[in-house]
Amino acid sequence: MRTFIISASLVLALTQVGLAEGKEDSSSADAIMPGCRAFVKGELSSSYIEGYMQGECVGIIRGLVDAAYLQRPSPFCVPDDATNGQMVRVVVNYIHPEKMHRSFSYLAYDALKEAWPCKS
Repeated sequence: MRTFIISASLVLALTQVGLAEGKEDSSSADAIMPGCRAFVKGELSSSYIEGYMQGECVGIIRGLVDAAYLQRPSPFCVPDDATNGQMVRVVVNYIHPEKMHRSFSYLAYDALKEAWPCKS
């Protein structure tokens, strides 16, 4: 139930951002990746929207990682000492241009699962 609440909260948050920006699909990688790339580059933004999008990127990824710890078996095992920068970098490197139309959350999930599979 807890996982469902977290997932539903993420979906609602993404929907609200899209409505605020006037974008049709604010949950796509195309919409979220600019913030992720800026975060990886360490660019501090003076723009509210750009800063918000960096936070959106990190927040989605952190939400996935935190929710994974609640699931048994866990879908991926990110090391405890992994930084936000490392996690975002893994996702940015995983998402290629041909995938940009897909859901950012789903792609980030797949990226984390591929980078840090759990050892059986």
